[in-house]
Amino acid sequence: MPADRERRAMLRARLPCVIVVGSFLMIATGCATQDGEIRRDGEREREAKSQALQGRAGGGENHIQAVAYLQPPRTMQQNDKSTGEHEKKATNPAGPAEKITLPLAIELCVNNNFRVRAAAERIRIAEADLITSSLIPNSSMFADNQLIPLQRADLLNQLGPPQYDAILSVPIDWLVFGKRVAAMKAAKIGIDVSAAEFADALRVQLARTVDAFYEVLGAEEYLRLAQENHAELKKIEDVTNEMIAAKKIGNTERDRVKLAVLEAYLEIHSRQLALAAAKARMRPLVGRTARDADFEVVGVLAVKAVVPPPKLEEALALADEHRPDLHTGRRAVDHARAVVELERRRARPQVSIQPGWSYQDQVAVNGFRNGSMLDIGIVTTLPFTDRNQGNIRKAQVQAAERQFNYEAERAEALAEVETTLAEYEDAVEDVTENNSPDSLKSAYNLFAGSEAAYRKGDQRLPELLSAHHAYRERLAHIIEFDANYWRKLNKLNAVVGLHAYDPEKVATKPIEK
Repeated sequence: MPADRERRAMLRARLPCVIVVGSFLMIATGCATQDGEIRRDGEREREAKSQALQGRAGGGENHIQAVAYLQPPRTMQQNDKSTGEHEKKATNPAGPAEKITLPLAIELCVNNNFRVRAAAERIRIAEADLITSSLIPNSSMFADNQLIPLQRADLLNQLGPPQYDAILSVPIDWLVFGKRVAAMKAAKIGIDVSAAEFADALRVQLARTVDAFYEVLGAEEYLRLAQENHAELKKIEDVTNEMIAAKKIGNTERDRVKLAVLEAYLEIHSRQLALAAAKARMRPLVGRTARDADFEVVGVLAVKAVVPPPKLEEALALADEHRPDLHTGRRAVDHARAVVELERRRARPQVSIQPGWSYQDQVAVNGFRNGSMLDIGIVTTLPFTDRNQGNIRKAQVQAAERQFNYEAERAEALAEVETTLAEYEDAVEDVTENNSPDSLKSAYNLFAGSEAAYRKGDQRLPELLSAHHAYRERLAHIIEFDANYWRKLNKLNAVVGLHAYDPEKVATKPIEK
């Protein structure tokens, strides 16, 4: 019997330690699960970014030869290094202007575009939200010394006895009711939403960069054409002055040709301003500012082959499958539904178990021996009145709102695909049917014949200027149609999610120049 009492006393003495150790093991197990889930989520986020960078572009000397529309971005450290290198180049204005090709412009946009990098940081914010949601609530410790006599206490004047308590409060509602799991699920979907928003920001900025590239390329061609136009009119002015000196024509023609030369000079000035404005619009898209060094755009504007326009059903299917903003809308709906479930879990009681230890110092007061004792308790809220009704209703309404927003965004996106496809079909028609070499040849023959007749005195100056204008308009239309084709192809590529052209599935159609 004494041995049994001794074993029971040892068990009672060890029981507080067992409870405390068990509580810490439960917390440690939760932390290990948290770390594993965060690592898995980080891998999924990297996969989402990789998928966002797998789009392709269509067509031409710049697009088709590049094959891939996007190149995988370097790491953030490489981004910083790249940015620093460009800043060093910018601080040396005496050096030659940097030549930017389309692949380089795309690379600069992916690595240095300010809005793309800001969107990437929003993924980090979502990851931080996941860490916050995965944290297990802290335990709390309560310690006290109670029943302290304020006068002498002994066997004849008993008070107390004094007691020392240490109570550990361990929350368990996050585990019992699945609050932590629901919060982590919503946070992980939030990372998916941020990754899709990053992919969409990349899509939009790349589309703007490619559009700006061809705008600059077209502006340079327009400027070159204006300079050639001015040079030709100066030659006509020289011929006119010679004919006036030879008394073949009157002085009125001198004024007429001077006005034409002046208009050509003003056009050069206008084209220079247009080129400067186009470069200014392109500069922030590739991570530059107005203080950085100037650059030159290098590329081929002439269209030698076209990407056949896809059918409307195919384009709509591509957009539905690949557009990141539609992925964002779908995941936002999933996130809103996860938040509804989270708010329902939060309506459950807040529960904590409270293992503790007490020690009574009583031998001097009542003669009984001093001793340690186990405390065990549970604390819970009673959700009779506040059951989180308002937040649950709010989350339900927000889920419905996001569903309607997604439907609206999808309808607008598909309408954009439809209108862009029509514009692209019109651009293809311009470069294939309305831009024939015969029309340019006819315009040149008309100008050359009029110039020869004018030199002989068989034709008047207004007729020569009209023929020259028709020839130059024809050349301007070639630049307009070529630049418009690339810009519309780029726009089509953007609205279907960077998958408008796959060289492995669709062959380009050569055109006659």
